[in-house]
Amino acid sequence: MEEWQLRLQAKNAQLLRTALHDPLTGLANRAAFRSGINTLMNNSDARKTSALLFLDGDNFKYINDTWGHATGDRVLIEIAKRLAEFGGLRHKAYRLGGDEFAMVLYDVQSESEVQQICSALTQIFNLPFDLHNGHQTTMTLSIGYAMTIAHASAEKLQELADHNMYQAKHQRAEKLVR
Repeated sequence: MEEWQLRLQAKNAQLLRTALHDPLTGLANRAAFRSGINTLMNNSDARKTSALLFLDGDNFKYINDTWGHATGDRVLIEIAKRLAEFGGLRHKAYRLGGDEFAMVLYDVQSESEVQQICSALTQIFNLPFDLHNGHQTTMTLSIGYAMTIAHASAEKLQELADHNMYQAKHQRAEKLVR
């Protein structure tokens, strides 16, 4: 019976991972994001020192149309890798779908620190992507953020970060909007 229970526990853990992670990139997915952001917003201490970033690719359709979907997938995998490496153990990256990503920043002390983090992320994505066909391309990300302490609900927090991301996308000159 013990062996059966261990197999069942392993299968349940595998199912949970599958349910909460994006199969292409390995990042936590939209379901995990919703759960995580709700947990964060219900933790008054964590809300005081956290921020939400929404990130969206600026020319991903061009990459897919020019180089094909397999190449687009490789770019998405590389974006996820860069976000995960940047976030490390301190911040949490999510793939929401397509070329839309989110990152929850933890233990940030000021809005200025969030802006510095966004600038650092921008620099990371200024590095070209190797397309594995002898070509390279760049893909910038528009970033919008919202400070968790300023919002009473997860919905309002997401609305502001999303709004700011789309403002950044339309401004083109400055990709960071708060």
